Amino acid sequence: MECLRDYIGVLGCGALVPVAGKYLNTLPGISLEGIEKLANDEQKNFLGVWKNVQDRALSKFSIEVTQRFLKEFKLKQLRGAVDLLNRIYTQSQTNTPAAPLQRGFSVELMYGKSVFTASNLQQIYVESLSFYIIDKTTIGDSVTINIVDLLMGNKVDTFTIPTDKVNNGWNEVRVQKSYDYARLAFTYDATNIPGPEQLINQLSINGFYSAITILYGGYCDPFIRGIEYTDYQSPTYGTNIFGLTGKFSVVCKYDKIVCNNKDLFTYPLWYLCGAELMIERLNSNRVNEFTTIGLDKAAELYKDFMAEFDRSLTQLVDSISLNSNDACLECNERLQIVESRM
Repeated sequence: MECLRDYIGVLGCGALVPVAGKYLNTLPGISLEGIEKLANDEQKNFLGVWKNVQDRALSKFSIEVTQRFLKEFKLKQLRGAVDLLNRIYTQSQTNTPAAPLQRGFSVELMYGKSVFTASNLQQIYVESLSFYIIDKTTIGDSVTINIVDLLMGNKVDTFTIPTDKVNNGWNEVRVQKSYDYARLAFTYDATNIPGPEQLINQLSINGFYSAITILYGGYCDPFIRGIEYTDYQSPTYGTNIFGLTGKFSVVCKYDKIVCNNKDLFTYPLWYLCGAELMIERLNSNRVNEFTTIGLDKAAELYKDFMAEFDRSLTQLVDSISLNSNDACLECNERLQIVESRM
């Protein structure tokens, strides 16, 4: 639920102005002074407290949204992930581009006619990316890895690895993010960098195809291909992935529904953040009037905030209709037993 991060804020000096215009300390019983007095040595001030509260609230919010949708539907689970393997099959170098050129691989889901609709709940989850450097003296200040939406040409994410963090041979970048796109290019800026020739692993392609057919049957043509381009609109595809690999999978999550309706989901999240702050207060190791006096009131506020969170989130989720033909969904209707007595 990272799309909701900083959608709510804390009204105080040095704090960001939240997009939603809602502040934690406008909830009843919460003040900036009270948040500040909860900060320990690691949190330092109210901003540190808010960061911890928001981290927990966002994690819990994702679980709570899923549980409520599961009353009617359950998400299909894919079996296993794809690993392109850190394996150079030949030490020969590709030609070294003197002009800007992106090189790497693409992950693409191409849809044909199907009883299922292309899922609005589907995401590509990337665990990690790895790149191979033959000679680090050629890479300048850093190595830049880009993730690009091939449909629109938008840069989705960028990872910049400074030279002092790069070694000759394989280098891993931990990603651990989900991307809400059907066609993605994973590339590095290969300008003046001699890259290895690395043929894509066929077993990885077969595993990816098998995983996708769990969702779409035979109606989706998944691709993993080597790619290079100066302009994303005119890519060259092949079997060479130029020493850039990854570990990834296709997952089904409810996040997109939330992210497309952030204004609606902000209200229950607001109260969940308030409840998390009360947990922080009840378990604080600080000794002052905010952590030792009025704890009964803090416990009451926690119950009130959670009740309003539960009521508003349940009402909101119940008002949303999902397409039963969505490829990520399995019907999970409640069973009703009727007895007939003579």
